[in-house]
Amino acid sequence: MLKKFCFVIALIVCWSNISFAIPIYQAEEGIDFGYRFLDTKRYNSNLITLSGLHTVSPHQFGYKFEHIFGTENLTSLNLSYAYKKDRHWTGLSISSASNKPFTRFNLIDFDIFYAFRIFQETTEYTELQNGLRKAYYTRLYVGIDYSTERILLDGFPLPVIRYEYNLPTLRLIIGFPLTYIKMKTIKLQSLELKYIPVMNLLAGYNFGFDEHNTLSIYFEMENKKYRMSSTRADVYYSNQLKYYTEFMMLKLQYSFNFKDTVSINPYAAFVINGRRYWSKSISNTSHKNSTGLGFAAGINLLINF
Repeated sequence: MLKKFCFVIALIVCWSNISFAIPIYQAEEGIDFGYRFLDTKRYNSNLITLSGLHTVSPHQFGYKFEHIFGTENLTSLNLSYAYKKDRHWTGLSISSASNKPFTRFNLIDFDIFYAFRIFQETTEYTELQNGLRKAYYTRLYVGIDYSTERILLDGFPLPVIRYEYNLPTLRLIIGFPLTYIKMKTIKLQSLELKYIPVMNLLAGYNFGFDEHNTLSIYFEMENKKYRMSSTRADVYYSNQLKYYTEFMMLKLQYSFNFKDTVSINPYAAFVINGRRYWSKSISNTSHKNSTGLGFAAGINLLINF
């Protein structure tokens, strides 16, 4: 009984970490544009993305737009606000991922969280070219999150735990399980792992030729969820029949960085497997339609302010 209880608690903390994890992958003080073409034996799509994060201390504003067209026509839009001052971190967001976003109340998701920083300690500083110093730190947050957009346990308030550890050679963010790690192995090379529960994973290795040019090899798992307008208007969240897309791919990416301000990242990928299916929960593995093998290619443009 105790083992089952501990396992459930670990899963709850893991899933609750999702909304806390997403902001760290957006552009820091900038805008990220992207385009991807994906083609498999029984599926093709074009994906356009635009995301950004802007801070006017202590306020932080974020947005993310995705549009898929091809075999299907789907749109996702997320708007977020966070207030972060002293030891307190509060945030809220509204989003809709659907074939007809924001046209009905049950096609809209909400997220709100509060976290309190238990401790923060500066470990060291790095001198920047502009004469300023960049601080590296270790810190711990605990809090609570309510979200209707989780893949699992949506609509329930859940605890949040977030530990961060930063060094010039290591960035680590842990929630249970590991959420993000980027570790420099040797000069201009690094190992990278990103995980957003339950089925979004990126693991790879970055080979830097110099300060501006990098070649990266990634294994990527991508899972997206949509609430469709065909659902009855009086059915909400966990009771809704949702539409999922899943892809696993091997990706080769080249990155050109200009003065840490502009990054251009073209890539090509081999799609190992892809599936589309309807279900009330991602844990239901039946009735998944395979898309077959295929390829993808795209480009991202990141502009930092």
